[in-house]
Amino acid sequence: MPKSVNKVTLMGHLGRDAETRKKNEYSAVWLSLATTEWQKVTSGGNDEYSDRTIWHKIQVTGKHTEKAMNLLKGDYVYVEGSISSYDFENQSGARQTVTFVKARDIIPWIPKERKQEPSPGVNPFEEVPF
Repeated sequence: MPKSVNKVTLMGHLGRDAETRKKNEYSAVWLSLATTEWQKVTSGGNDEYSDRTIWHKIQVTGKHTEKAMNLLKGDYVYVEGSISSYDFENQSGARQTVTFVKARDIIPWIPKERKQEPSPGVNPFEEVPF
């Protein structure tokens, strides 16, 4: 039995276009993913619901970078991964920690209007051998 588990599953909309960063031979795609949390709020005997948007930094490396680099703001994305972090010193010398999700799998849900469709007048079955 494992002693610990570090697994994250998120589905949400991108807050900006995918950003590719390169350092030496290493490249990664960074995504900004928004998820919404719904809360029941009771005030004066009335039940109301409020939502809160939570922003997640997602790092995509390896075989999924090509898939992620073409994602645009507003795209709906499913991400599986693990929580990771790194420390650095900012310009004033203070230590800061950045926490992010290191993606193991990513499934984009591209809107229909952005999917490539056959050109008008082209029969996609013309070259079928049967």
